[in-house]
Amino acid sequence: LGDRWPAVPEGRAAFMGDPAAVYQPPSYPPDYRVLATDGSQIAVDRHQVAPCYVINIGTVMIQYGANPDAALGSVAHLLSEHDASTSDDDNGDPDAPAPSRQTSLELERAAAELSTLRRLVEASPPDLFTLALVDNSLVLWSQTMNAEKAMDHEIVQRYVADLGALAGLARARPLAIAGYLSNPSSPWVADLLHS
Repeated sequence: LGDRWPAVPEGRAAFMGDPAAVYQPPSYPPDYRVLATDGSQIAVDRHQVAPCYVINIGTVMIQYGANPDAALGSVAHLLSEHDASTSDDDNGDPDAPAPSRQTSLELERAAAELSTLRRLVEASPPDLFTLALVDNSLVLWSQTMNAEKAMDHEIVQRYVADLGALAGLARARPLAIAGYLSNPSSPWVADLLHS
């Protein structure tokens, strides 16, 4: 890499300001909308007659300001194993770890959450400030997915396309997109602090 990267001094990371400093939050718009999605899944039960699984996506819309409003929703999708975007095989690579059915289902649910959130944002008034939230990180991650093949994975492609669509919407309207961690003991938090 040579000259392409600047030399890193021997010292470690340090605070660039006073860590005890307190700042006033910026003013928020008088009218705004919060959209959120969260999902759950029921895996295939090998002891049942039909090899089916369920992905359920819950939605929340809360509007604040002069015209407060709220709407809650939930849509369950009953799918067969033949509908799945993933399978237990690894496309012929004996050294690649295949995602488990449960991991594949979790990835499918996360993609469905983001896709539903995108549709909620698209249906929202374009001039109203909107905060769009997903439960968990915005990073679609599974330790059992082969990293080299991840971008070829149909679920990952859909997820990235929905993130791109949301980014495009954020450039055209007042929109903030965020993932949140609802479990403070989550390994995501520990990993973030560890790195």
